[in-house]
Amino acid sequence: RSKRPQDQVLANHYYGRMLRILGQRGLARQPHQTPGEFLAAVEQGSAAGAGEVRLVTGLFCASRYGNAVLSRQQRSEIEGALGRLRTAWQPGRVGEPGGAGPRRATAPPGGSS
Repeated sequence: RSKRPQDQVLANHYYGRMLRILGQRGLARQPHQTPGEFLAAVEQGSAAGAGEVRLVTGLFCASRYGNAVLSRQQRSEIEGALGRLRTAWQPGRVGEPGGAGPRRATAPPGGSS
C-alpha cells in the first residue's frame, strides 16, 4: 500500500505524544538529535520503557521517512506502548525499573551514535 498524507500525520502524532510523555518525565529529545540518536540515548540511560520507545520510533521512522502505512494492528500496538510509557516511570527513582527522574537524553560521553 502506498503512503497517504494522513499516515504521515498519524505517525507524527504518535511520535509527538511519545516525546511529550517522556518530556513530562524529564527525558527530553534535544533539537540536534535524530529519532535514532534519541532512541539510543533512551536505551543507554533507562531500561524502563526502552522497548516502547523503540517500537514507536521504529514505526514513526518507517512511516515518516519510508513508504510504510501504519496498519490497524500497529496503531493498536503504539497506543498500548504509549499507555505503558505513561505508567512506566514514577518520579523520584532514577534508573530503576518503573522509575525515572528528570534528565536529558544525551549522546554517550566521547562519541555520538
